[in-house]
Formats: sequence, C-alpha cells, structure tokens
Amino acid sequence: MRQKYIRGFRLSLSKLAWLSAMAFQGCGPAASSSHVSSISQDAQSKWAALVFGGNASCHPFGNDASSPYGLSMYTQFDEVVQDLRSQHAADVDYFLICHTVTGRIYYVSSAAPKVVSEVAPERLAEKVTEFTHAHGVQRLHAVGHSHGGWWALKLALQLADQIHFDRLVTIDPISRVTCRPPNISGCLGAPHDISEPEYQQIAASVGKWSNYYQSRTPYLHSSAIPSASENIELPIDHLKIDNSAEVWRQIRESAISAVKERNI
Repeated sequence: MRQKYIRGFRLSLSKLAWLSAMAFQGCGPAASSSHVSSISQDAQSKWAALVFGGNASCHPFGNDASSPYGLSMYTQFDEVVQDLRSQHAADVDYFLICHTVTGRIYYVSSAAPKVVSEVAPERLAEKVTEFTHAHGVQRLHAVGHSHGGWWALKLALQLADQIHFDRLVTIDPISRVTCRPPNISGCLGAPHDISEPEYQQIAASVGKWSNYYQSRTPYLHSSAIPSASENIELPIDHLKIDNSAEVWRQIRESAISAVKERNI
C-alpha cells in the first residue's frame, strides 16, 4: 500500500463529531487547515464517521499526488466543530476518503491522521471493516457526495450484517459504475446499479437516511430515492451542493441537538 505523509498536519477527532447525528462530499476548492488540534481518545466512544468525497475530490483538484484533506467540506467541518465544542462534544473516530479523476482512492483515519494511504476500490469495504474492528466501533455515521454518496450506499448494504449505520447522508449520489461520460445516461438519477430491493434493505438497516439531490445540472444529477427516510431537493448545481448553506444548516442543527441529548 502506498503511503504519503502530511507535514505538520493533524486532524482532530472532534472535527467530525458532528456526524454523530446528521442525516453528507465532493469536488471543491482547497480547504482550510485552521482549528486543527491534538487527538484525544475517548474510551467511551464506540461510533465513527465515514466521510466519502466525490470524483476529483482529492486536493489539488483530482491530483493523484494529493489527499483527502482537500475535500471542500473540510472547511465546513471546522465551522460546525466550533459549535459542537461549545456543547462539549466527545471525540470520535473517523475515516476520510477522496477520489482522483483516474479513480484512485486515498484515505486518512483517526488511527494515523498524518498518513495518507491508498486503497484499491475492491478493498474499501474490507479496509473500513478493519478500521471498525480495530477501534471497537459499533455504530457508523456515513456521509457521501456524488461518487462518495454511491460508496456510502454500497457500504451500508455490504456491511449491514456487521455494523449499524446510525445515520446515512447521501448528497446527490452518482453511481461510479454506470456514470461513464461521454455517455451520460448513467449519470442521471439515483444510482441505477442499486436495485429497489437493495435500497429497501439499506433503509431497513440504517437509523435514518437523508438524501439530498438536485436537478439543476442537466448532465449530472441524482434524484429522490423513495426508500430514504427523507428526500430534500435543492436548487443548487451538482458541484456546489456539498457546500450548500441549507444542507449545512440542517446538519448543524441536527448535530447540536444530538450532542445535547447525549449530554443530558
């Protein structure tokens, strides 16, 4: 496995604590590295966040020689985390994933926040399983944008018998299998390679599934998925939906509410 080291970088587990309750990744500009802090292990934490970036979500834009820290949502993480810190949120484990334009997958995790590693697509479920077992994780909170949303769906399906997904958030999920430009037919609508019975199985295995989608980008968009707990259509282009103020408002409110409930 190829590994790369990020000089002077350390991602706080608390940066992803908000995922413990939300009901989301993708392409975008380079993210800020502000508000990083040292990792503190929470012996009581048995849940973890899986964050899946979309196509070309590695920084700089889709470059094979870069890392998941370039996800456009990373700057959003910092803003939400500041709110959660005021609520004394516990730290969580995390697994942060990005894609390159050539289909390669890189990840960082709370186990080694300075190390960026590459994983073959066919081994991603195995790698996530190893991660959850190593950390004693019993509950997962997954969010994915575009191709990352497809991965979140596939893993929720593949790992349903092994671990519980408390929250699943898909943001304009696009199939990595059927979306093959210049033929865009497989890039329109919810992932075609997941059947309706499989969608129902996903819905039955997760605590809550929030599906965000848009129809503004005519050549690249998902759709409502009847099996989801809720479907929210936003008037935003595909490449901007992962930074939508409305998406983040709902995530922020849900996260803070969950933290308050845990602290009662």
